[in-house]
Amino acid sequence: MSNLQLLTMVFISAFIGTFSHVFLDSIMHSDVEPFFPFFLENNMLGILTIKQLHQWCLYSGLVGVALYYLIQWQLIRLKNKLN
Repeated sequence: MSNLQLLTMVFISAFIGTFSHVFLDSIMHSDVEPFFPFFLENNMLGILTIKQLHQWCLYSGLVGVALYYLIQWQLIRLKNKLN
C-alpha cells in the first residue's frame, strides 16, 4: 500500500468517524450544536430514545463485525484457490 493510499484511508476514516460521532452525540446530548456556526439549534435531539440509540449502535456494530469476518473468510478462500 502506497503512502498516498494510506493517507487517503486515514483521512476518510477520520472524516467519517468525526461526523458520525457528532451526529450520534447530537441525538442524545442537548448541548451539542451539530451545525454550528450556521445554526444553533439541535433538531436531532430526541429523535431516538437513548435505549434505541444504544441498540442501533450495538446492532450496527454486530453487522460490521459479521461483514468483516465474512470478507476475511472470502479472501482466505480466494487465496487458497489461487494456490
